[in-house]
Amino acid sequence: MINRIHVSFGGEIIRVVVSFAVLVSLVARAVGVETNAVLVHARELAASGRWVEATAEVQKQLPSLKQPAEQANAHEMLGDLFLRANTLRDMTNALDQYDQALALAPTTGGLYLKQARLLFLNPDWHNKAGTALQRCLEVGYTNVDVFYLLGAISKCKADEATSSQQARNYILTALGHYRRALCIDTNHVPTLGNIADILFNAQQYAQAAQVYEKLLKLESAQDRSPAVMSRLGHTQTRLGNFDQAAALLEQAQTAWAKTPTPNDPIRNANLQIERVRVLTFQMENSLAARKPADAIAPCRAIRAAVAELSKTFTSPQLKDWDQAAKQVLESQESPPK
Repeated sequence: MINRIHVSFGGEIIRVVVSFAVLVSLVARAVGVETNAVLVHARELAASGRWVEATAEVQKQLPSLKQPAEQANAHEMLGDLFLRANTLRDMTNALDQYDQALALAPTTGGLYLKQARLLFLNPDWHNKAGTALQRCLEVGYTNVDVFYLLGAISKCKADEATSSQQARNYILTALGHYRRALCIDTNHVPTLGNIADILFNAQQYAQAAQVYEKLLKLESAQDRSPAVMSRLGHTQTRLGNFDQAAALLEQAQTAWAKTPTPNDPIRNANLQIERVRVLTFQMENSLAARKPADAIAPCRAIRAAVAELSKTFTSPQLKDWDQAAKQVLESQESPPK
């Protein structure tokens, strides 16, 4: 039976945040490399952050483009621009534009990768994402993200597997893809994060800790990921290094508290959930260290945070955390009989 960490780097909640960050980065580059003279003005508008005007300009100029390559380039640019709105509706529009671009330029591997990134955000579309990634390979487009996403899809399927053998097979497939990704980039952070999660779930805590530590070393002191710190702290709990775990989890909680509140409600929910996750790790570490009194403050914070989140967001995971915190508080605060 796999011992699953609550949400891994490939889990749905975190994946949405990370994937959009990657997408925005890619869009910034893609929109800035337009060389077709007809679309130069649209590129300039995009470069200045005027996404709506840039989109309108591309749509205006598209009928004047006669060459299939130019038309494909314009559709790709429109897809990139639609992603700037960061809504499900515009994700659908972006996919439609990429489909139209691929109909005109069916051997463009980078387009299949963009398509796969978007499809990956919806668990119901993972098979479609896998097909797009296979097309990348068929046209000779090998990129670290292609193998990372293939691995991430297999890892998600392992989480949904109905038997331990099925889960094991998916994990082995994922690790094969991750090895190919690391052959291209030995420091690819998303790949390393998923490998660390797999090691944790396999109860290979010492090896998982090594990978999490490598991830922290890849970041500057100012940009150390609170998600990585919290997972390393949770791993140290399993290794019995309770003081080290407590220090890491405190650092992670401080880092999350300093994170600006996003305007987007989905991203804000993700942020709040991650803060609660660290609190649950702190609770578990205190209990594992046989210091139940130290678990009281995290438990109270968990219950308050879950109550607030539940006003706008429902999740079985939140209910589980709340129930666990409630039980700990009841055991600590009830008068002895």
